[in-house]
Amino acid sequence: MTQHLDAQEAHTRFDQLLDEIPASGQTVIVERSGLPLVAILPFAQYQQLISDCETRSEILDDIRRRMPYLPATDPTSAMLEDEQALRAMYAELEKAEQQSAQAGLAHDAQTPHHKASSD
Repeated sequence: MTQHLDAQEAHTRFDQLLDEIPASGQTVIVERSGLPLVAILPFAQYQQLISDCETRSEILDDIRRRMPYLPATDPTSAMLEDEQALRAMYAELEKAEQQSAQAGLAHDAQTPHHKASSD
């Protein structure tokens, strides 16, 4: 089971999470402004992920040795670059939305509000 926590709540509950996560085997995704930042998972799961990645890398290396005409780049590196580009784009979008909202609030504060007269 995966649990999602806001960064502030994860900070507040960090000691508790260190006890709960290894015992339960669950993964906790820590988010800021709804965007995932980090995953906290039991060390055994982390080791398994690393092992799986190494195995996949060895398999890809073997395939490349047998099929030298394939591109030498790792397809996962392109996916990671795409993910980083998307994260940067979303961060810029969020920043622009915040600036727009702040500009709108500043404009509303400066604009006199007139009540409609009822004649």
